[in-house]
Amino acid sequence: MSSRKITRLPEAAELAGRWRIETSTAGCDVRLTVETVVFAGPDAPALRLVSDGPWLASVDLGVIEAWRPSSDGIALLRNDGSLVVFLSRRGQGFEGSGPDGERLRLVRV
Repeated sequence: MSSRKITRLPEAAELAGRWRIETSTAGCDVRLTVETVVFAGPDAPALRLVSDGPWLASVDLGVIEAWRPSSDGIALLRNDGSLVVFLSRRGQGFEGSGPDGERLRLVRV
């Protein structure tokens, strides 16, 4: 049996606060809140994400209005609860590929 330690994902309250979503060429400050967002469809509730500008739309991420922690990362969601991008935990931040294939990184500010 392996004695490998599994790192736990922090609770939503621990993840809440100021973050930055970055690509290789630009970035945008966002705030992860613990305010619940309930979607009209069958999707589970999520938490509000507040962006400091229109940059997210300019990198084909569209309007991201919510986020949801999971066992292995963070999902960024549209206002209808659909997934925009899933970011896996990498060190102190989270990484994943955007809809256009560009590498995204979410880092604490």
